[in-house]
Amino acid sequence: MDGVLLIIVVLCVVVIVVLLLGIFQKNEPVADMTYFNSTINMLRNQIERWKADFTRQGEELQKIKKEKSILADLNARQVDLIRQLESDVESKLKMINKQTVKLSNQKTVVHGLNFEKNELQDLNAKLKKELDEAEYIYRELYDKYECAKSDIKNLEQKVDDFDQMINAKNPFDYVAHLRAHALEHKNMYIDSNVEGLASLFKYQYKFEYLLSIYPELGKFKDDDAYINYMHEEEKRCNIRNWLSDNEYFQMTEQGREQLAVDRYISDSSKWSDWEKGRNYEIYCAYKLFNEDYDIIQEGLNKKLEDGGRDIIATHKKTGKILIVHCKNWSSLVREYVVFQLYGSFVQWKLDNEDKIKSVEVEPWLYITCDLSPEAIKCANLLGVKVRRLPMDRFPAIKCNINHNTGHKIYHLPFDRHYDLVKINAKGKGYKFEIAKAIQEGFRRAYNH
Repeated sequence: MDGVLLIIVVLCVVVIVVLLLGIFQKNEPVADMTYFNSTINMLRNQIERWKADFTRQGEELQKIKKEKSILADLNARQVDLIRQLESDVESKLKMINKQTVKLSNQKTVVHGLNFEKNELQDLNAKLKKELDEAEYIYRELYDKYECAKSDIKNLEQKVDDFDQMINAKNPFDYVAHLRAHALEHKNMYIDSNVEGLASLFKYQYKFEYLLSIYPELGKFKDDDAYINYMHEEEKRCNIRNWLSDNEYFQMTEQGREQLAVDRYISDSSKWSDWEKGRNYEIYCAYKLFNEDYDIIQEGLNKKLEDGGRDIIATHKKTGKILIVHCKNWSSLVREYVVFQLYGSFVQWKLDNEDKIKSVEVEPWLYITCDLSPEAIKCANLLGVKVRRLPMDRFPAIKCNINHNTGHKIYHLPFDRHYDLVKINAKGKGYKFEIAKAIQEGFRRAYNH
């Protein structure tokens, strides 16, 4: 628009100049005036055309301004729409993330359910086996019942015979009958039990012989603590023995299990003699493990058949081997314990001489009390190392990986299968806290 105005102004100036020239040049020929008039008319026409163009361009400019305004409004609406879409996308992403987390949790639950399913299948197979055994026992009992029915009939016949003898008033015949019957049963009893009596005397002799060699076995002679501990499972597997009713019913399962374990560890006065020895062995193994030793607990794995070797510890860096015997006693340790450890140490070296040609092996006695003077002399003479290690807190939660199923299971110290689980392989061990065991994927044994 500014350019058109400038052109119109220039043309007006040209016209004025031409007119002025006509005034000052009146002496020019008439032909020149005609030319100038023609030029002026042409310029006027041109100006009119430019005016028309200017008007048309102004209208187009207004139209363009209107379209620009429309486009600006449309652009603003598009911007708002884009912002709304971005907000919707962000909300959808948040929802997707939430659904992803939920799906992950559901996958974890499904995995757990599959794990429980496998456990239940194993339990079902075990129960089926027990049912088959129960059916077999039932058949045996039924057969015995049928035999008993036959015996009852025979007894009824004998009662009838007795009544007949009484009615016949012949007591001498009855007495003779009873005597003959008694002699018959006496001979049958002797014939059937003579082998058992002979076996009993044989084992009694063996025990007395072993007692003369290992006086330590004397504590099992008149004490059924070990037998009761191993077989009276129903008395051991209830954590309520360590909790009040309010604690048991108000706490979570994990919380009451942990509290029961903590109280079990802290209250050694309630331990049996067997538990005192077992727990001390676990404590010693725990201390050696923290001292960079690999541990084999022969005492827990083999029990009375350990040969006087509770722990075999192998140093991870040097390869040094310790043959360890543990005694959690309140009285003095006598020299026969030293002899037993040394003999077991020599036997182990002879059995493994091909494997330990260049390895240092030492016998170690871990005790909570003192040695007798004779035991000290014997230990010094035989090279038996002694470590006085008082009993302290120990990790009592036993974690095990089933070698058949791969299931990760933990046992509490008062669970029935606690002493049957062997802790030798990688991934197994003892824990202080149940939460730590659960975090590593272990769960408590179902049959506890």
